[in-house]
Amino acid sequence: MKQLRRLNLRDNRLSKVPGVVNVLSSLEVLDLSFNDIRKLNEFTVLNESFFQFLPALTHLDLSDNPLTCDCSNSGFMLWVLSSSQTQLVNGYHQTCTYPSAKRE
Repeated sequence: MKQLRRLNLRDNRLSKVPGVVNVLSSLEVLDLSFNDIRKLNEFTVLNESFFQFLPALTHLDLSDNPLTCDCSNSGFMLWVLSSSQTQLVNGYHQTCTYPSAKRE
């Protein structure tokens, strides 16, 4: 399973990322779109340090998740802006569901 290159977890009603993901060192594409992921840093597997365990990751899709745009996600957002390796698919089309003042 460590040789897995693509993982599609799209539309599975996930509220957090399964812990097994961070041992997939060959993973290049991770699709987490159309789930129920709201906060990223509260999960031990999806924060800035999460990505050091995925050195091959080039595409991450978080589209259509009800993301919260506040300080709790700031570490992830800084990583997105600074990463030259991993592209956040549809990153400019992300919608914030909370707080309402930050939507689109």
